[in-house]
Amino acid sequence: MENFIGQLINKHAHVKITEDKELLEKLKKSNQNFFNTAYDFESVDYHSVRADYKLDSDKYFHIDYSKSEKEIQKSLLEYFKMFDSTGEISKLDKKDLGKLELLIYGKKEKNKHKLNIQTITKRNFITSKTLIGFKLDSLEIKEQKNELEFRDSIDVIMDEEHQKIYFKNFTDLKKIDNVFIELYMEATEEEQKEFVDSVNTFKDFNIDDTKLKLLTTNLKKLKYALDNGMVNDVLSKKTKVNNYIKKYTDQLELKKIKGVYSLSTNKHISSLLKVIYENFYEGEITGKRLESNSSQELKKWK
Repeated sequence: MENFIGQLINKHAHVKITEDKELLEKLKKSNQNFFNTAYDFESVDYHSVRADYKLDSDKYFHIDYSKSEKEIQKSLLEYFKMFDSTGEISKLDKKDLGKLELLIYGKKEKNKHKLNIQTITKRNFITSKTLIGFKLDSLEIKEQKNELEFRDSIDVIMDEEHQKIYFKNFTDLKKIDNVFIELYMEATEEEQKEFVDSVNTFKDFNIDDTKLKLLTTNLKKLKYALDNGMVNDVLSKKTKVNNYIKKYTDQLELKKIKGVYSLSTNKHISSLLKVIYENFYEGEITGKRLESNSSQELKKWK
């Protein structure tokens, strides 16, 4: 059993890319890497290497998810179950092409799932491009607009038989579900100090880390924010940050006293990280205040 599925932004829905067997076979012949489930590659245990380890281009990191948090196992189970009930999934509509965030090829072998996942970024979308070439001896000009470039490569693999997740870049793994932050490496003492120093450069914030003891989840979120430049990118927008905190103040352990947010506990840092990750938003339809499981940026689409 095999299926080719797309996931819309923030896991809002799954759609069938194609049910045309002839088209799928054509795709498989021209994109053998992406549709390969033999998994003939070397991998490195993600938790056995330093954070600055440079992965060879032909290798993957791997994590044994059987030893992971229940929320991670639950998320993986949802993906496996989804591939067992594709009859309930609608076909991809033209208007939803720009909302795709993942392409997933799933196959079931020996009653175990194998999912090959390709993440989609802004760079994969061609909003407008002109191509000049030759057809036989005649010059030909082609216009490409609002199209998705399909890459012959796999970013993340979910292997139920061996209970492993394979990936090349942790950012791709986090796009699948924010719960995977639990698998991220913890910040070192030096990185924690770098985070504190970075936050304290902004006059509205002051972290007193003399007695600060951060729990594992915050150390992982903190490191991810540092690695991806999120601290300076968010906190530099002073007015917007203050408005955001004011809007969701009842959800945050942040109080401004004499013009400064003073932070000294794990709960304070949890709240600050929720601001940096922009975890809160208002539903456009219901107007309800919600907490997101993803901080992925939406793609522009016309």
